[in-house]
Order: sequence, then C-alpha cells, then structure tokens
Amino acid sequence: MKITVGLCLLVLGCSTGVYAQSVSGSGAVTGMVRDQYEDGLPEAKVALSNEALGIHKTVTTTDDGVFDMPALPPHGSYKLRITRTGFANWDSNEFDVAMGQTVYLKIDMKVEEPATPTEAARAISAVDDNRAGISTLVTGNQFDSLPFFMRRVDAAVLLAPAVTTNPTTGELSFRGSPYPNAFFTDGLLTTNIFDPHQPGIADYVAPDALSEMQVIVATPSAEFAHSGGGMVNAGIRTGGNGFHGDGYGYYSSNAWSSPERFALGNKLFQKQTDAGGSMGGPVMRNRLFFFLNGDVLNGRFNDMNRITTPLLADPTGTFIPSGNCKSTVLACNAAINLIQPQMNVISPLSQRWTSGVLRLDYRLNNGDSIGLLANAMDSRLPIGPNVQAVAPNGGLLGINNSTIDTRYAKASWVHTFFPKGINEIRAGYTQDHMVNPASTANLPSGGAALSLLGANIGAVHPDPSQLIERHMHVLDNFNWTAFSHSLRAGVEYYINRDSITDLPNPFGSWVYPSLTGLATDLVGNNQRNYTSFSQALGINSRRVQQKQMRAFAQDTWKVRKGLTVTGGVNWEKTKFQQPSYANPTYYQTGSIPSRTVDFAPRLSVAWQADQRTVVRLGFGWYFDPYPGDLMDALRLGNGLDQYNLSSVPYQSGAPVFPKSVATPATIPAGLLNIWFANSKFRNPYTQQITVAVERRLTRDTDVTLNLITARGYKLWTAGDTNLIPPVVGETYTINNAAGQAVDTYSTLMWTTSLVNSTGTSTVNSLHTSDPNHEHVYQIGNDGTSWYNAAMLQVRHQMGRSLSVQLSYAFSHAIDDVGGPQFLPGVPVVSIPGNVTADKGSSAADQRHRGTLNFVWTPRILRNDSPAVRLLVNGWQLSGIATVATPQSVTPLVVVSGQQFPNITMEYLNSLNGSGGWDRAPFYGVNAYRLGTEYNLNARAAKIFAATERIRATVAIEAFNVFDNQYTTGVNNIAFIATGGILRPAAGAGQPDASSAFPYGSTARRAQVSVRFEF
Repeated sequence: MKITVGLCLLVLGCSTGVYAQSVSGSGAVTGMVRDQYEDGLPEAKVALSNEALGIHKTVTTTDDGVFDMPALPPHGSYKLRITRTGFANWDSNEFDVAMGQTVYLKIDMKVEEPATPTEAARAISAVDDNRAGISTLVTGNQFDSLPFFMRRVDAAVLLAPAVTTNPTTGELSFRGSPYPNAFFTDGLLTTNIFDPHQPGIADYVAPDALSEMQVIVATPSAEFAHSGGGMVNAGIRTGGNGFHGDGYGYYSSNAWSSPERFALGNKLFQKQTDAGGSMGGPVMRNRLFFFLNGDVLNGRFNDMNRITTPLLADPTGTFIPSGNCKSTVLACNAAINLIQPQMNVISPLSQRWTSGVLRLDYRLNNGDSIGLLANAMDSRLPIGPNVQAVAPNGGLLGINNSTIDTRYAKASWVHTFFPKGINEIRAGYTQDHMVNPASTANLPSGGAALSLLGANIGAVHPDPSQLIERHMHVLDNFNWTAFSHSLRAGVEYYINRDSITDLPNPFGSWVYPSLTGLATDLVGNNQRNYTSFSQALGINSRRVQQKQMRAFAQDTWKVRKGLTVTGGVNWEKTKFQQPSYANPTYYQTGSIPSRTVDFAPRLSVAWQADQRTVVRLGFGWYFDPYPGDLMDALRLGNGLDQYNLSSVPYQSGAPVFPKSVATPATIPAGLLNIWFANSKFRNPYTQQITVAVERRLTRDTDVTLNLITARGYKLWTAGDTNLIPPVVGETYTINNAAGQAVDTYSTLMWTTSLVNSTGTSTVNSLHTSDPNHEHVYQIGNDGTSWYNAAMLQVRHQMGRSLSVQLSYAFSHAIDDVGGPQFLPGVPVVSIPGNVTADKGSSAADQRHRGTLNFVWTPRILRNDSPAVRLLVNGWQLSGIATVATPQSVTPLVVVSGQQFPNITMEYLNSLNGSGGWDRAPFYGVNAYRLGTEYNLNARAAKIFAATERIRATVAIEAFNVFDNQYTTGVNNIAFIATGGILRPAAGAGQPDASSAFPYGSTARRAQVSVRFEF
C-alpha cells in the first residue's frame, strides 16, 4: 500500500495531466496563445463556433496563455477566433474534432495584421502531439463505406491493432488478455456488468447511429476506468442547423453464400435483411436539435449438431462403430441409439433485432447546453449458433431463441461557471433483460447433461434462466485552466442491481471417459462407470447489488514548447451486498472482502522533436470490475441457498445414472461443495507501459510505431482446501501410436489413502480432509498475465478520394490462468498450489495480426456532365483485409478409471488425481495450433448524386471473398490414460471447426444494399 500511495503522490506532485489524453464521450479543443516573443498571452478571448451544430463558446486564456474547451460533439466544422486588445484578430481555418481527441493549437498573435490562412493552418501540428497510448479512430465515413459483416460494431473494433476474437467464446480480446472490455456511449459505461465476457460488445446500437468510435488498446487517461482490458469510446450522432438523413436496406441470400467447411456440403445460412434510417436537424434553429435512428434486422439460418470425435465416430462422422463399445450387445446398442440421432442434425433458426436511438441537444446559451439520449434494442436470437454454427461435438440440440432487451437513457448538462471553468454532469440508466429458455432436445436421457469423451450428448440447457440488470450512473467532471495547467477532476457513483433466476444443472451432469462405461450404466445394472457427477439444487431466484464510488484527478502541464507532461490518478471503491449468513463450518462464507486502496496512477509524456515527429510515453494502472456473476456465485458459496453437489463414482452415496439427487433433504453426506473468497480477495489490475514514435512522412501520410508491455496482477484463481496433501508419486508410461513405450511421466498423486514413506497403504482411508463436504474452494488472486508487443499504424488520407489505414501487431500474450473455469472468471489449476505450472501462451494469443482498410472514390473524368456522373464517375471501392497467425488450444487427457493398483486416486479426471485441469502436462499450454486467417471483405458501390447532399448509393459487398475458412477448433483430446499407460488418442490435433461470431461460421457471404441520403 505504501508503494501505491507513494506513486500516486509522486504523479500528482509532478503536476501532470490532460493534453495528451483521450476524453470520454466527446472531444476537446485546447491550446496556447502567444505573443510575438513566444510568451503566453493572458486574458485573450477565445471564441469557438460550429455553425452546423449551433455551438458558440467563449473562454479566456490564463496568465500563461492556456485555454481549454472540453465536452465538444465530434464534428468537422469547428472554427476559432482569438481577440486581444493591442493585437490583430486571429481566425482559424475549419478543423475537425474527433471522438476522444484533444485538439491542441499553438497560436501566435500579431500586432500588425491577422494571420494568413497558411499561418492559421500551421497552428495545428502536422503530427498528433496530444495523444498518449494506443488507439484507433473509426469515423462515420468508415461506418458508411466499409464492408462490416452483419452490420455489427465488433467488426469495426477489429480495425485496431492488438484486438482479436476468442474463437471459442466470440468475445473481443485486447492485448490477448483475460480481462473484460468496457464500452462507453457518450461518456457513460453501457457494458453489461453481470457478464462482461459475453460476445457482442455493443449489440444494442446500430453502426448508423454512431458518429465516431475510438478504440483504446492501452494507457488511456484517468477519466477512463471500469476495465483492465480494452475500452471503446463511442458517440451517438447529433442533429444540427441543417436537416440531414438517410434510409438504407441490405439483403443477403443463401444463393450468394458458400457451404460451411464442416457442414458436409450444406449451406447453413439462408437469408438476412437489414433496413433502417436516420434523420437529424433543428427543432429550434441554433437552440434545439434532434437525431433519430431506427434499425430492423431479420435473419434465417440453420445450425448443425455433429459428433465427430474419432474416439466415438467413424472417420466421416456419420455413425458410431459398434467396435468402439466393449460392453454387452444390449448395453452398446442402448448407448449407440442415444448418440446416433444427434449426429448431423440440421435445425432451422431465426433471429430479429430492432433498435432505435433518439438524441436531443439544447443550447441554452453560449455557456450552457443540455443533452438527452434514449436507446432501445429488442432482440430474439439463438445464443449458441452465433458462436458455432457447426458443433463438432454437440451442444446445439434443442436451442430456442433467447430474448435480450436493452434500454439506455442519458441526460447531461455542460455549464460554464466562469471563463476558465467548465463543469459537465452526466446521468445514465441502463437495463438489460435477458431470458434464455430451456432447450427442447427431448433426449432419452431427459434433462441430464452428459459429456462423453469431450462430446456433449445430453441436455444443453435444461433449466430456463433470466437476468434483469439495472445500473444507474452519475458522473460530474470539472475542468479548470490556470497558468500552463489544465486541470480536470471528476467523481462517479453507480448502483448496479441484478435480479437472477437460474438454477444450473438441476437434473445432474455426468462425465464419462468411454463409450463402454456409458453403455454399461445405461442398462441399469447399478454400476458407476462415470468419471464425475455434479448437480445444483435449491432456490433459483435472488438479487445481487453493487455500489461503486470513483474519483479521478488530472493536471496538464505544458512544460515548454513541444513538451507536455500528462498525469493523474483514479480511485475506486466497490461495496457488495454481503451473504445473508455464513455456513456454520466455514465463517469465511459470510463475507466478501472489498478493498479501499484501488488507486490507479496514470502518467504520459509527449515530446515534439520537430514539426513532423512526436515521441510519446504512457504508463498506467487499470483495475478490473467485480462482475456480477462472480459476486452472485460467492454469495451462494455458503451452500445454504443453493446446493452445489459433486461426486466421484466410488464415493459413499454417489448417485447411479440416471438417478440424480431428488431434493435437498436427500443429499448424501459428503457431496456438498463450499467456496468462499479469502481475506485478501481483491479485483485484478494491469500495469501498462507504452512508447510511441509518430512521424508525418508526407502531407497525407503518417506512421506510428508503438511498443507496449502490460503485466496483469492478482488474477482470480481457485484452490481446493479439502484435498489431502500428496505423499506418494507414480510414473505413467507414454506409448506411441504403435503401442511402443517411448517416454514416461512422473507426478505426485492425490489419493484417498494415507501412504507411508515406503509407499505402503495404511488402514486409514479418507476421501477428503473434511468428510462432510466434497470440494472446499478458496478464491484468491494468484494469477498473472504478461503481454509484450510492437505495433505499426499507418494512416493515409488524400482528400476525399482515398483513405487507407494499416494496423499491424507483433505480440506475445502469456498467462497462468488458462484452465477451465470453476466460477465465472475463476479457473482451476492442474497442480494444486502451483499456478505457475500452467504458465503458457494465452488462448487469445496471436503473434502476428495485420489489418488494412481502405476507401477509394476516384474521380475518373473532370467533366461534370450528367452522362459522366451517371456512367463514369461516382464509383467507390473499399475493403478490409486481415492476415493473422493461428491461435491455439490446450491438449487434454481423458483418464479412464483408476490407474495404479496400490492407490485410489482422489478424483478421476486428471492424471495426478487432484480433480484440477485435465491438460496433458508434458505438452505446453495451448500447444495445438489452429488456422492462419487470410480474409478479405470487399465492397463496390455506385454513387448517384443529384446534388452535393442528395444522392443514392447502390453497393454489393462480399465477406471472406476467397472463402478461406480457417481452422478455429481441433480435436484437443491428446491421450487416453488406462492402467497407468498413456495412449495417443485417434485424430488428436485434427481440425474440426471453422466458426466465428456473430453467425457461427467463416463461410463466404455476400449482400447488396441501397442507401438514400439527403
């Protein structure tokens, strides 16, 4: 703590802050006015105007000539006028203020005559000397002109460097890290806090409603919080003094798509339509403005449930060979008849999205403005197929449409207290209503969940779930300029309430290591050949509440010409709703600790070496939020409201398939699990350091080289305190495919027997150190992550005819928390008490990723005749090209029964008997590589312009033009362990999936569109 407080005081003592930083939900204009001696000019009147938006603001410069104007809507028609007694007036050319951008101007006043347009243009530096960290701006023109698949915001976020998609979950990953991301709409957090890891970073807003979007990869300013991952800073479009609007429609057909790679030649996509429109303008000229957008998307497609693992199916994945079962004919037929109807099943699905946005802006006077924003989204969609249209090992049977309804409202007030002080208040309300109905597969196994050799052959979602999340935000930012400093401070308070209805796994979940074991148990002969059993009983409805207080402070110091030092500090405190009572045996279950010292210092330096070169340095700490699903799980960990059961087959009272535990009153002794947070439980955080060199090569082209290192600390982990410490080791024999012994693997063994130093079992036999409970998990913060990268960004803008952006990242992401999750965001390890044993490349690690996007609107002939406009000019070509090296998955081991005659393994899912991660320990974490991505999305459009403002655009877009359906999943069962011998699994490492969010497939798609603008 002393180190943390010391760093914070050091940062604030350096008087550093805001010029080089992004601002949330808006843009800003700041700068310095100097006299002919290059000294700061005090009491100069600075008037900012934007006639299109009806904006007129006036401030005065400080004693050092500094001025600051925050909270500006992103737009391209701002102008400045500087007046001062004894000096000629200074007028700027029109300039842009982008989302999150702080435009800095160096203005030299003259006594004799006004500045010429050329001199005024030089006031804004050729390079961006006001930005720290790593970010990418997505403009409104890019939203309109680039081919974004499914018209989703996620596709635009992927234009930034160091951003990729987790192939398993569909979640966007920044810096290859396990941290959740934050999406800010007009300066307020609109991310679902209960489950921040869900795919779709902002499904509730259509791209046509966004003015601009800033994707922040690393080291944003102290104003940004709520995430240790990436942050997206977006703004809704505004109205103005002129009416403007558009109407659009998109259509995609099955005839223009290609078959999915693993769908046996079937085209699963059917069709999609998307229609909507926008309008903005004045209600009262120069006073009240409105913007309205509505969008409706309908889609139809299929999913395909397959069972392809070579351990069960034939090489084509069409039937279960009877030779894979070694039980009786009756039993084997029962097992095969259970699985066979689930193979290659095609199910018709549909989805519908409806969204609407209304924004009002009222300019009371030159110093006050009020804003109101309302957004609504209603959707009906099947959750699973959005990530995986072809399931190689089950999990898509009987899925019904889920409901996700989102409501968002915001009010803001910007007030100028005095010529050097501006205050902004934002208040927001967000509600997410999610209903996930029960699956209706009608399997012979009923509602039981069944896993066999990695294949899901049981009920997918047997119990319906519902979440209603409501969070309220109030944020107050104050800005003040003094001398050569620009000060910014703010406080934020939010309340998050979650109402949950969910009882996962109510009919039991069974994991089997072989078809033979399942077949034997199916015939009802009272045997237990499964690996593990689990079930949940008890209440299904409850509420969780969090309250957070946050404060930040920043101070910008313009040290001298060309040098800006930026710094600040962020502090936050979260208060949880505590469990109602504690388990009598474990008092720790009665409370969830919350830290009060979450101080996050931020520091950046920008040095303009010359007119074309700037060097930046950034540093910051960023805390992860406490997700609602984890807080809900910790409140249930006392085992008094919900009963989480698990068992091994040899345990006394272990259920016999398919008879799960009927009621809480009939729970056998020793099957109940308990979990709690340890006394030092806290939220994880990351330390980020960035170095950047930006160089303007030509008038139209600039290049930025970024270096970044990020270290994640205190990531959540789980340890089972109910395990008996190991005192004996065993050695496995590793065979090759021919059955020859080629290697060995030795490990300590977690056993139920007390074994002496000679390896002889004693008369005592214990299953767990606490016989009244099965697992007793303690949640701590032992995990760590590492990320290092070099990134290149190139921007080329040649007027309106050509814009090109290139982002490339060479990186390596490492962590030691890649195991399966026991609780949301809390993984288990392969060796108890040894987190570092699982250190390896992250699941989202992608060593090389490059993205190029361009928009080209050539003017082929200068002739402006109607025939030339109709046939020759008005064409537009655009595209997004992505090249990325493979991601990876971890090889696993299936343990079939007890392995050694002289011991009884505690648990049967892992080689060492600990019940942890069942990975192959002699392989590296994420050792199986997936596929290399080569993807091109292209768009060709013809623009028919009646006037400069009235035009129609007809376009055709193709996604994955060359139909490169790269591998996103492989058969990751590497070995089968039987009798202490590890045998290679058939088909290990072979591709079995090519999926992608949001349609579950990487297959080629095409669509046509029409857009009318005025």
